[in-house]
Amino acid sequence: MTSRDNLRIRPEMEGFDSSTQVLIVGDLAVLQLTRHLQNSEQEAHASIFKSEVTVCVRQEAPLKVKKWKNIEKAFPGTLSSIWTLLKGKFPEISLDDYECVIAQVERQYNIRRYNLYRTYRTTKVRPIHVAPEDWQWLIDNLWSDEQFQRSKQNSINKSKQEMKSLVGTKSIVQIASELRNPETGAWPSAVDVWSAIYMKANGTWSIPNGAEILNNLEEAAETHKERIAAAPIPLAEHFALVLGRKPNHSRGVGIGAVNQGAQERYRIHARAEAADQRASDAQNQAAALAEEVERLTEANNQLRDELRFQREELNSQKKTVEEQSVDMERLMDQKLEETMNRMMARMGAAGAASSIPSSSTSTPTN
Repeated sequence: MTSRDNLRIRPEMEGFDSSTQVLIVGDLAVLQLTRHLQNSEQEAHASIFKSEVTVCVRQEAPLKVKKWKNIEKAFPGTLSSIWTLLKGKFPEISLDDYECVIAQVERQYNIRRYNLYRTYRTTKVRPIHVAPEDWQWLIDNLWSDEQFQRSKQNSINKSKQEMKSLVGTKSIVQIASELRNPETGAWPSAVDVWSAIYMKANGTWSIPNGAEILNNLEEAAETHKERIAAAPIPLAEHFALVLGRKPNHSRGVGIGAVNQGAQERYRIHARAEAADQRASDAQNQAAALAEEVERLTEANNQLRDELRFQREELNSQKKTVEEQSVDMERLMDQKLEETMNRMMARMGAAGAASSIPSSSTSTPTN
């Protein structure tokens, strides 16, 4: 997130003109006035927020932890207490400002630890605002001779860097962000960033090999154009091609700075990949559903044909049974009629036979 992103205007705090407005500025987490105000007024109002954060750090942030990132694990509820305290002093801030406010708290916390370390190395006198047990813990765990030698060696190693991740108080990624195209939001090339960092206003270089590295960057931009454009972070890839690579390190920018400054690119890239994956899954699902519908339609048509065939077969059998029933009734009637006729014939024959003897035996009398 850049200093131009995530801006929110709110009324100024008590003690200043109520018509004045300030900005909470993205990842810098510093209060600034709108552009029409004078720089001196901006600094005065920005210092209010920083001062309150400093007080909050002294009150709520424990010192008995080696790094800020471990503070919540070592002392649960610390961030919540800090947020509640600052929210009470600045009611206008919302959860949208949480990350940038906590980032400013972290900066002030690290500044305080560094100032305490400088005091220990110069005077050895414990400041009155630091508890004796906290002071001793810092000496035993962070400021011992072993820790000092390690820090000194780190400083020596860092001094050998051809390109540091910070220029003054600004990181490389912050400078690159300020060079972004205001209309398209496109990030600058490594050539533009290198020139902005190490070229003076009079055209000379602030480092001996500034011109040489610039020429190498320009050559790499032409030779590896497609590779740079296809990289997740083209700026870091461009610098790496010229300055070389290190494990877990992005040349000239630093992993932490890259993660903060390129988070927008990562989010867009992740959202694009997720959208492509969802589209692919949706297409596969639609194809599977189409196949299932086709299969069910075919099965339904087949079932309909089978039912129609069975219905026709049943009707045919029914018709056959009905015809057979008619034939049976006709045959039964015919048989019954024939039987009756035979019986009637026998009865008629029997009656005729019985009448003949009686007529022959009777004789007339004289």
